[in-house]
This record gives sequence, C-alpha cells and structure tokens, in this order.
Amino acid sequence: MSSLRAKAINSGFWSFFETFANKGLQFVVSIILARLLMPADFGIVGVLAIFIGIAGVLVDSGFKTSIIRTKNLTDADCSTIFWVNMGVGITVGSIIFLSANGIANLFDKPELVSVTRVFALIPVLNGLGLVQAAVLFKNLEFKRNAKIAVFSNIIAGGVAIFLAYQGFSYWALVWKSVLVALLYNLFLWLSSKWRPRMFFSVEIFKKHFRFSSRLLLTGI
Repeated sequence: MSSLRAKAINSGFWSFFETFANKGLQFVVSIILARLLMPADFGIVGVLAIFIGIAGVLVDSGFKTSIIRTKNLTDADCSTIFWVNMGVGITVGSIIFLSANGIANLFDKPELVSVTRVFALIPVLNGLGLVQAAVLFKNLEFKRNAKIAVFSNIIAGGVAIFLAYQGFSYWALVWKSVLVALLYNLFLWLSSKWRPRMFFSVEIFKKHFRFSSRLLLTGI
C-alpha cells in the first residue's frame, strides 16, 4: 500500500510539473511569437481551432480512458483499439483535407486551403500514439510522459520562433502545432516497448465502445 501511495504521489507531482511546464513554455513562446507575427497570422490558425478540437475528440473517442480503467488489459485490447484509432484518425484527417476549399470559402481566406491540408496530418499523428499514451497513464508513468510532452514543446516552440524570425508568418504557428503532435507521438513510440499486432476483435471493440461512446458524446 505504501509503495502504491508513493507512486501515486510521485505521479501527481509529475502531472503537475507537465501542466505547469507546458503552460509556461506556451506562454513564453506565445509572447515571443506575438512580437514577431501579425495578429492576422494568429487569426489564420485560430479559425481552424474548432475543427481540430472536434477531430481530437473523435480520434480519442474515449478509448484512452477505457484503456486506463480496464482491468486485466491484454495485448488484444490494445491492438484492437490501436487499429480503431488509426482508422478514425485517417478518416478524420482525410475529411479535413478534402474540406480545405470549403473551409477557406466559409471564412473567405484563400490561404486556409494549404493550411487546412497540413493541419489534416494532426489527427493521423495523434491516432498513432494514443494507445502508448494510455498505457503510460495506466502504469502511472507520468514522469516519462511529462518529459516527452515538455521536450516536444521545447523543440516545436524553438522551430516556430525560428520560422517566425525568418518571415514565415502564420506557417510558424502551423508547423508548431504539427511538430508537437509529430514529436510527442514519435517519442511515445521510441520509449514504449508495446507494438500493435495485426489483430482486431469486434467483441473487444464493442466492450470498449460501450464505455467510450459516452465520453465521446460528452466531449463533442
């Protein structure tokens, strides 16, 4: 019991550290970018927030929480959910990509076409690492997750500042968002021993979806 309590306290510390460090990094990077970019540059990326937000909820679909709460989690569970997340991520990313012209016309911003198509990568990237992230949380490995998240934000923030200084305007913000997703999920894969198998079970999917569907509706 004492060992579990110590692990829980340690996990709580690293969870707080991750939140505090990431918010601090975002604050500093945002101030620097605000000095280098125009308000219109932030507006270009800002109008896509609703689409990317909904995409994130759909890719997760509550399966991350379902993995964390599942007792006796098996490799079959993880592999099934991985392929579901990948399928949803690719589908959502494709929809965003194909909707680029419509979104640009809706906001009367022609430059949104190329920006939206690059942003379409984010749901696909997030689908790749959702199971690995869930397993980390399930095992209370918050320290590892915190290091991955903070390191990803440091690199992405540095690249964004460099691009903004070089005159890439709103593309600095676009690539910052994409790089965070790419690096975070890449580092999750490199630090995790788990790898998906070519396995899918409809029964396992139904078991998890009965719980995750409620979180999906709440999230939307």
